[in-house]
Amino acid sequence: MDVPYRETVLRRLAERHPASILNIGPLGEALFRGYLDARPQTGYLSLRPREAHARLSALPRFALAFVAGAFETLGPQDATRLLARLRDVQAAHLLLAVDSGSESETRREANDLIALGLQLIEEHPEGVALYEFDIARYKLTPDWLNSEHWAHPELFDKFRW
Repeated sequence: MDVPYRETVLRRLAERHPASILNIGPLGEALFRGYLDARPQTGYLSLRPREAHARLSALPRFALAFVAGAFETLGPQDATRLLARLRDVQAAHLLLAVDSGSESETRREANDLIALGLQLIEEHPEGVALYEFDIARYKLTPDWLNSEHWAHPELFDKFRW
């Protein structure tokens, strides 16, 4: 099975070399097969979307969680709960592939995903969008929020603020 976001996901794997992968949905098995064959020490677990939320509390934290083909089968509340749990507790890095669907549903769904902190990294003409959440890149500290830019003791007697 060839998925349009295959190269992007494999590139993320090559950059991060995750020690463990959690796959939720039917599409990840074939996608990760080559990576897992080359690195047999990588932990891998695949869950069906309906059982995922119930089983997550008993599982350890994973380096990468990949969700594809699952978001569409769950209701909006269940999908939001699952993504929030993965983002906050279960995974250091989250990749989500969703079917873009019709325009009105796509807009609502995209806004919901952005509200959860996910960033759109790829959108394909085939109707698939790939989102990512990485806590290390989620909120970068701005350069101006640094003592070099706001605390100038040498200027204290020269200027009054």
